[in-house]
Amino acid sequence: MLTGETTHRSDLQPDTIFAALREIGLSRLRETDHLWLVLDGSDLRKPHAQCMASLQRVRPLAGGGLVPGYPTLTILGIGGNGTRGLLYHRLYSSQAEDFVSAPSETRRAIRTVGDALSDWTAPVTTIMDRGFDDQAIWEAVWAEGWHLVCRVMHTNRQVRAHPGGPLESLDTAARHLRAMGALRAEMLVQKVGQARPKRQPVTVRLRTCPVLIPTTYLPEPGEPPEHRERACWLVEVALDQVAAPPWWLVTDHPVTSAEMAETIFRMYAQRWAIEDTFKTAKETLGLESVQVLGYDAIRRLEALGWVALGYLLDLGVTLDWPQMRILRRLGGGEDRANRPVGKAVLLRGLQRLLDLLATEAILADEVRRHGRLPPAIAAMLGRSADDG
Repeated sequence: MLTGETTHRSDLQPDTIFAALREIGLSRLRETDHLWLVLDGSDLRKPHAQCMASLQRVRPLAGGGLVPGYPTLTILGIGGNGTRGLLYHRLYSSQAEDFVSAPSETRRAIRTVGDALSDWTAPVTTIMDRGFDDQAIWEAVWAEGWHLVCRVMHTNRQVRAHPGGPLESLDTAARHLRAMGALRAEMLVQKVGQARPKRQPVTVRLRTCPVLIPTTYLPEPGEPPEHRERACWLVEVALDQVAAPPWWLVTDHPVTSAEMAETIFRMYAQRWAIEDTFKTAKETLGLESVQVLGYDAIRRLEALGWVALGYLLDLGVTLDWPQMRILRRLGGGEDRANRPVGKAVLLRGLQRLLDLLATEAILADEVRRHGRLPPAIAAMLGRSADDG
């Protein structure tokens, strides 16, 4: 199943595909005067699956509790001119043999992208949701020499309001927040009195204050850690006529003006771009409806889906890619200069590949359950009855 000479020539392994996507993303972003790295930890949900390999429990889209699925980690690079590139993506599972921990997966992603950016001179800012409000992750970001903007989850985090001051919780230090301007933005919100959320203009009010965050620096292996304090700013984002509580963002960019406060808000708003990208991925691939594939097959199919999205979303993938050639052929696309490959062709190609993978999985399961395939089916496939 997806092995042998054809697989080798087309480089269908997920790690190879995502390394190629990272290289093309870096080449597109290299001329930017600054780089934003948007981290996303969306889950691939399989709510009706019970026997897929390495499933774990993840949050549902709506309601409480947990459903079967796989976590993923994505880093999307955004340049100063709006150019985007996929710099990292990995689907993983706490049930897989190579799993260590979710924070270690995040640190692995940061190191991988950090190595790729080692010779860059443009300033880099990592933009993270509250799921990444973790001291070890922040220190991994700072170890790369990057800035960060992160939405706060842990309001009891210990900080100092000023040098030499006592340690206190972040929500206590928030008493120092001061107004730092307002702006109008178009956002998906549900205002007071509205029945449902919709995209509409909203007034955003910003307040800021400086905070010092204790950190631990490890100079070299075997040397004692050094305890330092990082100068950061707390930025509060409140939306007029919206009942939801304000957001809190922490950044190590100096927020000393209304213009910089607005920039921090817009930085964080950019992380929704990666949510939209991943939503498109799942809708395009139908991955959340796949219930019979093994862990490796899901990772391979998802990687090919990102190749298709890299073409459709202008992430640098072209029709010359061998993976695109396969998807186009499977989808029945024609090689015509005046008829570019569209979403429908790539979706058909992915669906036919999915059918192949699902068939192979079912046949292998039939052999595991009953010891062999029905002779008539085996003969039609040109296989031994004992071969799944």
